[in-house]
Amino acid sequence: MIEKACGRAFAVCLLSALLIIPCAGLAGTQAISFTLDGMGSFLENPVLFEGMINSNPDLTPGWFMIEIDDTGWPPETDKTARWNHIVTNFFTYDATPGGEHWDGYFPAQGSQFPVVTWHFSSSGNRLGGIIRYLIITIYDSDKDGVIDQDELANQAVAGNLHVHIEQSDGVYFGWCSIGSMNGTLANFDPGLPDILAIYSGSLNLRDFSCAVPVEQRTWGAVKMIYSE
Repeated sequence: MIEKACGRAFAVCLLSALLIIPCAGLAGTQAISFTLDGMGSFLENPVLFEGMINSNPDLTPGWFMIEIDDTGWPPETDKTARWNHIVTNFFTYDATPGGEHWDGYFPAQGSQFPVVTWHFSSSGNRLGGIIRYLIITIYDSDKDGVIDQDELANQAVAGNLHVHIEQSDGVYFGWCSIGSMNGTLANFDPGLPDILAIYSGSLNLRDFSCAVPVEQRTWGAVKMIYSE
């Protein structure tokens, strides 16, 4: 009887977990921080920023990747048309006196496209998902409403990250999350990649209420445990 009761309790908890209902005693949270250093360019295809993860013991030494879907953008061979497309479709100008700047949103505000994805990996430990908004701010230092090369050397970056459970592995297997990051983007030379530096990033991980597919075999597995 004791074994059957234990089996039934385990089955109920297993079913609850598969149906995205947390079981008492199993829910957990953890906060992790990270910093990143890498390179990339909006003018290349694919739009890919990648480099090293510099902090967090489970992810260092590690590699990060941020990719923006550039489907439908002008080809990388016509960089002028490509840049004009980006500025026109994703950036808006704020002419507030004393704070003149452009804000670029990827995806565009109110849209789900272009999709921005991210991945962290190190020695079998992996995290990944989407960036709901990657925000690039260009300061109009001379207040003329025109983006100059020297203004591209001092851009700000912010992003809100979503961790997808199916992309979590290693010590992060079974975890999902939301988080944020802030840093800078520097383009000193239009012929060279931009330099991305994330100096402040954090993820608030949890192992409950993570959306996962419910497989058809789930009910059979639970019935087998319940009847033992």
